[in-house]
Amino acid sequence: MTSNGATLPSSSRLARDPSERARALADALTLDGYAASVRDVGDGSFAVQLCQGNSPGARRRGEFHELCDAETQAISRLVGVPVQRLATLAGGEHVCTTHIPIAMPALRKRAVRAAAKTRGLETKRMEGTR
Repeated sequence: MTSNGATLPSSSRLARDPSERARALADALTLDGYAASVRDVGDGSFAVQLCQGNSPGARRRGEFHELCDAETQAISRLVGVPVQRLATLAGGEHVCTTHIPIAMPALRKRAVRAAAKTRGLETKRMEGTR
């Protein structure tokens, strides 16, 4: 339930996809007085951005940046992935923008071994791997 009494879907009904969670979060924030939206980065298969305008308490956040940091941590917990804050109203931007990755690039084992070798670390090759 939001601060204005609106009911949100239970967490069990929310998708596990960070993109869908971000959209549900934007809806909840909008119900609470933010002007929140989600936009795709590229084709939307890599990342989305959560944009929040009209942030309640934006003036106070300019004095207490810890509030923005705490909000960023809360967003990360709610969408289930590490996020990165790109801009804040408190920092003088016109919206708060949070980058939310959808897909994490996978490193190939060969690339990991090559990187370790350049750093002087020796990795052991396991049977059945390339």
